Amino acid sequence: MRRGRMFYFRKRLPICISKFVSNQFICLSLRTHLPLDAVKRAARLLSVYEKKELDCNLTDLNDRLIFRRKPTVARISVEQVT
Repeated sequence: MRRGRMFYFRKRLPICISKFVSNQFICLSLRTHLPLDAVKRAARLLSVYEKKELDCNLTDLNDRLIFRRKPTVARISVEQVT
């Protein structure tokens, strides 16, 4: 994304983060006005962002699986007690 002469990195935040903050997007200055440099910097940022997003999604999925599990009730027969 370009504003004036400067390029910016803009990406939608994952749901697991956006529900805790007011912004739904992350927007960072790439601090360059050169298109080739902007592409390189955006590619590096995107790789880091995708790794963090994957970690967040796995954590969120794990939390949902833990909370959706039904508690198991141990059944004990009379023979096991005596």
